[in-house]
Amino acid sequence: MAREPIIKELIHTRRCCPADQSPLMTILEQKLVSYAYETDCVNCMTKYREEKTI
Repeated sequence: MAREPIIKELIHTRRCCPADQSPLMTILEQKLVSYAYETDCVNCMTKYREEKTI
């Protein structure tokens, strides 16, 4: 049960396809100082772009 909060945090930072909810990527913010990404879903062509400093 101690792992449950970690799992919830991972799911919270997961980027998924809005059409079928298949996972695209998961960001592990606790291991980062900052990040920037851009990705496109091949199923629905949704574009994701984000920059963040933690």
